[in-house]
Amino acid sequence: MRVTYGNRVPPVFRWSVAVLILVPLAALVGASFAGFVDEPAPVVVLTAIGVIVVCVYWRAGTLVRADPDAVRVSLPPFWTRRIPLATIRSVEVESIAHIGREWGIRGSLRRHGEVFVDAEHFFDGFLHDPDYTMSVLLAAHRAGAGVLVLCDTNGGMLPHQVAEIIEDLRGRLDAAGAGAARLGAH
Repeated sequence: MRVTYGNRVPPVFRWSVAVLILVPLAALVGASFAGFVDEPAPVVVLTAIGVIVVCVYWRAGTLVRADPDAVRVSLPPFWTRRIPLATIRSVEVESIAHIGREWGIRGSLRRHGEVFVDAEHFFDGFLHDPDYTMSVLLAAHRAGAGVLVLCDTNGGMLPHQVAEIIEDLRGRLDAAGAGAARLGAH
């Protein structure tokens, strides 16, 4: 099964690259016409290369393709990387370590000194992988979060599903010694 995700380079970056390349080239062409450049051939070649680079970059976009054995990430035509699935195993560990570094210091939101952590896509994540989702919330709680705000970001959960998941989560938090964590939802 092959799944492809892609997005274009944001317009602000496309315009920035176009300006950074084409403005100096326009100045060079102007200097050539004004007689400040003796040989016009390099100016023409540089201008053509600059225009081609801008056109390619303008049409480019990042592309992420999930194959059964690897993930391919590319920015055509400049860069492509194939990452075997067997090597992608430390992603969860790093994302959880990040929670302790970031939320432990600043918090997602502080109100009267208490840290609120907004767990976006919590319910979808819990349905997909409850153990990992639980480890993320535990890391946030251990880093100092007093309130764990559970979010139904996509709005697809039914009330009885939310109740079942929160009941399961409360039991898991109690078993992990984090029963003091307050839960919120939106």
